[in-house]
Amino acid sequence: MNSMLQCLAQSPPLTAAFRDGSYKAMVNRANPLGTGGKLAEAWADVVRKMFSGSFSTVVPKEFKQVLVLAQLHFLSMVASFDRFLL
Repeated sequence: MNSMLQCLAQSPPLTAAFRDGSYKAMVNRANPLGTGGKLAEAWADVVRKMFSGSFSTVVPKEFKQVLVLAQLHFLSMVASFDRFLL
């Protein structure tokens, strides 16, 4: 996961949006298939810490927790859809 986070963090337009908060206008918090903006907020926290200059290392524990919950939510939706198809 470390390499994926580093790649995302080095995407200038993406990082700029999360550093200045402009991503908030792009998040669809009402999407029933999404995380209500929790994943975006967790990523914003990681980006702020990475570029703050206050930390020599950043442990994205909260981001990972939100990502795991999002994955479980998605997998449960897929399982429900699979049962519907049978």
